[in-house]
Amino acid sequence: MRLHETAPNDPIKTRLNNALDAVRVTAGNVGTSGLQIGSVQCRGLLTPSNLADPTSTTYFDLKGCQPVDAFGSGNVSQAAYAFVSPGVDPQSGFLDQVEVRTAQTAAGASVTGVLPWQLPAGDVGVATGFEYRLEQAGQYNATAIGTRNVLQAGNWVNYSGQYHVEEGFLEVNAPILKNMFVQTLNVDLAGRITNYSSSGLVETWKIGVDSQINDDFRLRGFYSSDIRAPDVYDLYNPGSATSQQCASWVLNVSVTNPCSALPGGNPNLKPEQASTVNVGVVMTPSFLDGFTASLDWYDLRMHGAITTVAFNTAIDRAKQGDTSYCAAIITADNSNICNYSTAGTTQGAVPLIVGVRTGAVNAARLTTAGFDANIDYRFDMWGGQMSVGVNANYVYDWSRTLNGVNFQGAGATGGVYSSGSSAFHTTINLTYRTGPWTVGAVIHSAGDAIRDPGTENQPTVALAQVTYTKVNGVDVGVVGSGQTGQGILPTNYVPWSGDIGGRLQYRWSDVV
Repeated sequence: MRLHETAPNDPIKTRLNNALDAVRVTAGNVGTSGLQIGSVQCRGLLTPSNLADPTSTTYFDLKGCQPVDAFGSGNVSQAAYAFVSPGVDPQSGFLDQVEVRTAQTAAGASVTGVLPWQLPAGDVGVATGFEYRLEQAGQYNATAIGTRNVLQAGNWVNYSGQYHVEEGFLEVNAPILKNMFVQTLNVDLAGRITNYSSSGLVETWKIGVDSQINDDFRLRGFYSSDIRAPDVYDLYNPGSATSQQCASWVLNVSVTNPCSALPGGNPNLKPEQASTVNVGVVMTPSFLDGFTASLDWYDLRMHGAITTVAFNTAIDRAKQGDTSYCAAIITADNSNICNYSTAGTTQGAVPLIVGVRTGAVNAARLTTAGFDANIDYRFDMWGGQMSVGVNANYVYDWSRTLNGVNFQGAGATGGVYSSGSSAFHTTINLTYRTGPWTVGAVIHSAGDAIRDPGTENQPTVALAQVTYTKVNGVDVGVVGSGQTGQGILPTNYVPWSGDIGGRLQYRWSDVV
């Protein structure tokens, strides 16, 4: 019995076929195999030369082979399971594993204090310093299986990489006003200059303002320019190549050629950059003891976000003029494919595409904006104390733009690039304490949401295919990835929902 050869290059299927192709060892076929007469063995083990070369594919396919009886139940031994699923069972001689090491060496110095002169509103606080970091990471001692890419997943490959960082910072906190128009007005200024050996010099900074208007109101806000640098794995991980067919760079030419998809790190990555603004008010009304409330508005926009790219997407987007994908495409003569026109009439006018780096690129934009609200109220009631806490969040923008397609996740159940969620979430905590007793309730609620595929009217996104399967005699349609189009859009509507939980507590003694 053998599996149908729908994927002749699948190493796991090959090993399973070897395990199914069993034979009983007899005096006539034992030869020089050393196998026990009368035992059931994999047929390939009868030829000792199959195991002569440990670096050969045949050696991998047969070493440790255990026969499998496909009929009945409970017939697959642990040894046979380990053979057809290498890397799963620690007892398998073919366990795929790797040693991962990370290290950080850091040094820094800082000084904090106040300036020798004062502003009319008070002392000026200052902090400054310098820091150095060496980041190192890698994979070592990977087993031979992974380095030969014979498994469908988990093909570990040895690599190592490092980068170093030098940065200096300065922060100043200055009281601008005191009991003049407002009770207090403080300004916080911070800046940092950072040099990454992998990507160069970047600057980040922040301006913050905090003002106690009166006993009832406090205003706060800040604006910042931020970065996140790629780590060692983003930069240097080697990935594992897979075979593909590359389309011609020339439009309207249907010629393809064998090429490779090359996942892995990208040493040319730059730091992700973002701008953040936050404005809020804190209310502590003097006429309502124990009451505090706050409301904050925030808006965060990140560009050059690090993301991975699909094989065909890189070529398609580069053809449409998105230069961020040009470096991901490898040509036969190592030239920049984007230097060639896509409007030629013959393939010979441009070099062949021989590979596409499908690893990380600075190609995505992320945005999130909304409101945070908080209420805390504590008051005496019925000889005890009651407390009410409310935390609410409303997100009106949670979007991602990638490959020219924008997906809005606020109030969405899902989409092409990432899942969404309800735009509104709230948690209410109610607690009453009297003597040794505590009674409480927690109420969670979430707003409704509906699916937003984010791909309508996108010419570069193919229409999704709908497949139907019988479920209890009824055809049920399943929409695949891609542009759903009119008439086949499943709403996936999730209505407003909530839940409530309670607790009852009695304290026996103040002594624990």
